[in-house]
Amino acid sequence: MNKIHLVGNAHLDPVWLWRWQEGYAEVKATFRSALDRMKEFPDFIFTCAGGAYYKWVEENDPAMFEEIVIRVNEKRWVPVGGWWIQPDCNIPCGESFIRQGLIGQRYLLEKFGFISDVGYNVDSFGHDGMLPQILAKSGLVNYVFMRPDVKENDEIPSVLFQWESPDGSQVCSFRIPVSYSDYIGSTRNCYEEKLRMAAEEVSRLDMDLMEFYGVGNHGGGPTVRTIKTLQKVGEEIGDKAQILFSTPSTYFHQMKKSKPSLEVYSSSLRQHAPGCYSNLLSIKRGNRQGENALLAAERFSVLSGWLSDHVFPSESLQRGWEGLLFNQFHDLLGGCSIERAYQDAAALHGEVSTIASREENMALQKISWKIDTWWIKKAMGKDKHWQSWEQDDFGIPVVVFNPHSWEYNGYVTNKICCSRVEDESGQFDPHQIIRGAYNNNKDEKWATLFPVSIPPLGYRVYRLYLTKENPEIKSYVNSMNITQHSIENQYLVLKFNPETGSVSSLIRKETGFEYISGEASLGLVIDDSHCDTWGHGEDRFDLVEGRFGQPEFSIIEEGPLRCCLRVVTKYGQSKMVLDYYLTEDGHDITVRGRVLWLEKYRMLKIAFPVKMINSECLQSLTFGYDRTNADGKEKVGQKWVALRGEDPLGRMGILAIANDGFPAHSFQDDEVRLTILRSPEYADHMGEKDGFIPNIDMGTHSFSYALIPSDAAEVESEFVSIFRGAEELNLDPTVITETYHKGTLPLIQDGIAISNENVFSSALKESWDKSGYILRCSEISGLVSDTTIELPLLGVRFDASFTPFELKTFKISKKDKRVQEVNLIEL
Repeated sequence: MNKIHLVGNAHLDPVWLWRWQEGYAEVKATFRSALDRMKEFPDFIFTCAGGAYYKWVEENDPAMFEEIVIRVNEKRWVPVGGWWIQPDCNIPCGESFIRQGLIGQRYLLEKFGFISDVGYNVDSFGHDGMLPQILAKSGLVNYVFMRPDVKENDEIPSVLFQWESPDGSQVCSFRIPVSYSDYIGSTRNCYEEKLRMAAEEVSRLDMDLMEFYGVGNHGGGPTVRTIKTLQKVGEEIGDKAQILFSTPSTYFHQMKKSKPSLEVYSSSLRQHAPGCYSNLLSIKRGNRQGENALLAAERFSVLSGWLSDHVFPSESLQRGWEGLLFNQFHDLLGGCSIERAYQDAAALHGEVSTIASREENMALQKISWKIDTWWIKKAMGKDKHWQSWEQDDFGIPVVVFNPHSWEYNGYVTNKICCSRVEDESGQFDPHQIIRGAYNNNKDEKWATLFPVSIPPLGYRVYRLYLTKENPEIKSYVNSMNITQHSIENQYLVLKFNPETGSVSSLIRKETGFEYISGEASLGLVIDDSHCDTWGHGEDRFDLVEGRFGQPEFSIIEEGPLRCCLRVVTKYGQSKMVLDYYLTEDGHDITVRGRVLWLEKYRMLKIAFPVKMINSECLQSLTFGYDRTNADGKEKVGQKWVALRGEDPLGRMGILAIANDGFPAHSFQDDEVRLTILRSPEYADHMGEKDGFIPNIDMGTHSFSYALIPSDAAEVESEFVSIFRGAEELNLDPTVITETYHKGTLPLIQDGIAISNENVFSSALKESWDKSGYILRCSEISGLVSDTTIELPLLGVRFDASFTPFELKTFKISKKDKRVQEVNLIEL
């Protein structure tokens, strides 16, 4: 007879309509209740995910934690999930998902002696298409989820299926048919109805199913009444199905034996609650900034250990990761919690930022202090400038560090106005004086912009002179041109409509390819006053109420290296400032935006209609990209979106748009619309809007995006430039102004070399057991690649083969420099 596996659980939202402190208390109360039920019902088994919850109990009530350990050993308490928290599964970067598994699984292994084999994100709103690879390589070969449901995605072949990511990895996946707790819709205490429905489904499908029960969201878990009722109903439906208290792992194990062949689903599991991907811009950008900062701090800490006596700060950085991962909880990162919860989240992001910046600074200044800059060979002084140690005309040592695994060619800024810039060989580099970040007398508000070329994961020293004269360079030609309504360099021409403030033309000069059709980079105001905070029941936001207009243009920067045109537009009481930056050798345009947003129950989108026929839509995944439909539905990606198609002459072109933390967008009619922010009420769950609850995202916000045009015939050949452009928009080089001192390190140093451009390193850190270094690399273009990877400071060089979109983790032994491939939890 087919079985119904009863999974007793308590979905615990640690923060949502309450602050985390209340969630902390509720975890303890729920765990105590589950332990009490085990004394009363000898067959009862409890399942719970979330490493953070177990750590809370361990720290706050060690005696109860010991009880849990005993029950775990009896196999009556089953930790599942293997992640630190149940996060939003679309917004975080790939390394965040990996750290969810690394920290979560390692905690289970340390405290309980095993890792989980069941991934468990039952309440998350959608699931990135690359997750099967990340889950499987973290030991999580099975997966339980609930959303999207059948109405939101009817292409999923069955309640039980194989979910496959673009690299070919698969996890056996179960979509919960009704709910993870005692709800049906919004009706509580429906455990009896749910069990009878499950019995009917078991008969219809002729297969075993899982049925989840227990009071959820605010915790609670299975109650005495629930368990007794399920036992009673189980006897009544005995002719249709057999019930048993069980676990997800038991269910998957038995189903794999009885159904060894399952249908395969090869796409992202998207999506539910589309409003969650545009609510609360600050937490989404805070998450992105935290990810970038922690990853850079790890890389630079390893580099510093290779070059100095720096010790990798594993405990400090793990504390930072645990804080960042907690803030990725789906209701929190999705922008649908109460206002007070976001004040707490901002404080936690502040702690993450402080940890990362402190550790990065410690690591880099250990390096910069060991570089030999002893050029003056006499006593130092600040005779020329109160903020500079320059003596005579020897130049200020400025060290620029590159956090990326490829050579960085771009621009950095020094806060002092200088007359000349040289690299370590004395080669003169052009520079440009730009407006600085402060007002301090009329002569001290200027800064110096200069080009740099920094080795991969390395550094380079430049000399900046306060008064030394520049030589005349006759071969240098200024290709920049800026007017009130256009910017141009040797590669691109960007034109604006003086009546609307929109971009009217973007042309690649070499080919004459026109990317823009209509009014681009124009702010659209969308009416979504009929929606709740989640956007329940909606799949698109396209009710355009109005457009930003009344443009004012002004030239902010004009020089040989970079130009900036500012466009200010207005809508109602709201105001948007977009600064368009184009550099002398730039193949893309960076836009820095600020908006004063005062429109309640409205959404701000920025539209980009393209002049392409039959364009296809591309959006980034973690460690790759996928294609999607131009159906106007609200979608979510990672760091970039793109449209690819033909111009009227039949030539192929791509316009990619990278973002610095706002992942929502839509495609329709050869147009992509970026969703910047949205202003429903905080945590309005289809309630009555009475004006008591404040609106989200009121006030001033900053954001950035980059326009990356290409005329490549195949997206794979240009994906590297799109990917790198998005990464460089999100993470700048670090600049340290030094002084004169003796040292043992050279003026230029590289840290890594990867032979294939389409293979990049997403992480470099100390291994969990501290015996080696972890280097993680992935193929990002969908190509088979044989690659040589070199770490010159270690004297390590090895070859690796990657299948399309494959993710590999290498452990390099500190003792003998031996390289071995390990999984994502470093086992």
